[in-house]
Amino acid sequence: MIGLWWTQVCAVVRLEMKKTFFARRGLWIYILALLPVLLFLGHNFQESRQHAKRQRIARLSERPLTSQDLLSVQAGMTRQDVVARLGKPPQRFHWNDRVPSHDSSFVEVPHESYHYSDGTSDLWVDLADGKVTNVNIWAGDDLAQDTIVLLASFSSSTCASPSSSGAWDLYELVPW
Repeated sequence: MIGLWWTQVCAVVRLEMKKTFFARRGLWIYILALLPVLLFLGHNFQESRQHAKRQRIARLSERPLTSQDLLSVQAGMTRQDVVARLGKPPQRFHWNDRVPSHDSSFVEVPHESYHYSDGTSDLWVDLADGKVTNVNIWAGDDLAQDTIVLLASFSSSTCASPSSSGAWDLYELVPW
């Protein structure tokens, strides 16, 4: 008796699942619900590749660098100052720009871009005519920050925003 009843319950559940959950008209809602997860996984895949690239550049450096080393580079420094602080750049790009001079002729200005990494952050140093013109530090994301953003996107009662320290803070919007 119980076996027959259990078979009937399973048959009804199977029919309802097929009719309700796996109907064509309802598939779009499942895709829509999975989009944040797919974006999260895609972002984490890309970030893991970037992390591996930062690690490779850090290994190619003449010496191990710290975040303080990366922050010590300032605009106006010379090429020799940068190389003395950080060592020979693991990646170096160079090109020449033709710039108009005062007497209506053009002058070749050598440009360089150095790429350093401490394994977690990237430092890009742009030089023009042997002087630092621009310094960009790109701090990589980590899984903890990304997880908070993902969870906040699913929650209707919280909002995530970056704080001044670069970490993500959660703010309660609706008190329980």
